[in-house]
Amino acid sequence: MKQFSMLFVAIAALVSMVSAQDVNLILPTVDAYYSINGRFLLSSPVTNRGMARWGHLNLAVSNTDVFNHDDSIKVITPGNIDSVSAGRKSDYLMSFTTKVFGGSEGKTASLSGIEHISQAYAWKGLRGVILAIQLKNTSASAINGKLSFEMYPRIDQSYTGHSMRWRSQDSVAYFFRPGLSHYVAFKALNVAPVGLRCMAGTEFFATVTYAEGQPDSLRFKAANYTSFDASRDAASAERSMMFLNQGSVAINAGSQTGWNYYAIAYDTSETKVVAALKEVEAKFRSTLVSVQKTDSQIPSIFELSQNYPNPFNPSTQIQFSLPERSFVTLAVYDALGRNVCTLVNQQLERGTYVSTLDASGLASGVYYSVLRTGSFKETRKMLLVR
Repeated sequence: MKQFSMLFVAIAALVSMVSAQDVNLILPTVDAYYSINGRFLLSSPVTNRGMARWGHLNLAVSNTDVFNHDDSIKVITPGNIDSVSAGRKSDYLMSFTTKVFGGSEGKTASLSGIEHISQAYAWKGLRGVILAIQLKNTSASAINGKLSFEMYPRIDQSYTGHSMRWRSQDSVAYFFRPGLSHYVAFKALNVAPVGLRCMAGTEFFATVTYAEGQPDSLRFKAANYTSFDASRDAASAERSMMFLNQGSVAINAGSQTGWNYYAIAYDTSETKVVAALKEVEAKFRSTLVSVQKTDSQIPSIFELSQNYPNPFNPSTQIQFSLPERSFVTLAVYDALGRNVCTLVNQQLERGTYVSTLDASGLASGVYYSVLRTGSFKETRKMLLVR
């Protein structure tokens, strides 16, 4: 196999070496890599990549038709690692594109349909990463389904005996193995989850002991789950799966979804891993989709201004004003009313703010910015022109 360069960052040295179908990044505080078929894995630098496995999106269309990594064996675009010198808003960025073949049991790699596009942002000093994922419809027809972020716990390189938890107060899912000081937490950042399904033992592993061999019906059932499992414990010999559900999506032929962003972190206790996750989320808010206060004057009314520039390509700024401290949601929708991304979803002090929309992954067309805060709602039309 032809060899490509790969960045290996240790505490005091930089070493290179990678294959065309494997991307690995090791910082003093995080070890993350994409495997040969595009699955994302995370660990600490000293545990040999044995923490979390398979951070990716499923698209569940029907009981026998789920696009997932079970049949994914072909890399479309080999992974690479770019540094901030390439204009990235992070210290390092890994990127990978694979085709999620099939969409139902027994289909082979010759079929087309959905491409799974992944990027992982890592910053020195943070005990976690941002995982960005979007799906592209390469078929000739629209595809409708339910999105589900799938995570396969693997603390200390073991797939069994995990405890899974949901923290409703901050929308954080995490898992650990009792008796070990390893915790992994993850959170959806720009699209609010609609459910969390934690499955253990025969709930998911109905046919074989590994996840690839499970029927599509089990993933479809998990993707349609609209409650949040607060707690689930697997026995010492049982494997576990977690599905963070993101609701319905419709992808037109030749189109792709907006980016779904996830924070993933690890540490040695629940308190520490949640704190680490919040640090990663804060970095995401301040760099990848930033919102900044622009004026010290206090506005007199709630207002969503017209984006500038408009039309735009590929980025535009959206300004809004708050006369009082408010919980703010600023989201972008396409012409069919589908959520493309959520730029702001947090408590803000009164003032005037600006947020930047990076639409480099979106198709030309009409989009809408929607500001919601309490009883106030305002919408502005935007035009993306390539």
